Amino acid sequence: MDNINVLLVEDESVLAMVIRETLTPLGFDITIAANGVEGWSLFHSVKPDICVVDIMMPRKDGLSLVADIRQVDELIPITTEISAAGPAGRDRQYPRSGL
Repeated sequence: MDNINVLLVEDESVLAMVIRETLTPLGFDITIAANGVEGWSLFHSVKPDICVVDIMMPRKDGLSLVADIRQVDELIPITTEISAAGPAGRDRQYPRSGL
């Protein structure tokens, strides 16, 4: 069985490495992008099986990235994560984003 290719778009490098170290032994190939702009570029070159996208990132936020991905691929599984604490991360209201 082939490994599952995951595009992880996460600006917190320590968290990204923990996720990679956790999933790699389970048969996942993890490609890490540090922001939404890099994620969009890697989405085209890596052609992942699934995307894991942080919502709050510099340069291009996760919801914008998800919207762009949905323009070209309506079926790819996408999961999001929020690693921010406090009111800014907890209280923000997000529009429908194709998740």
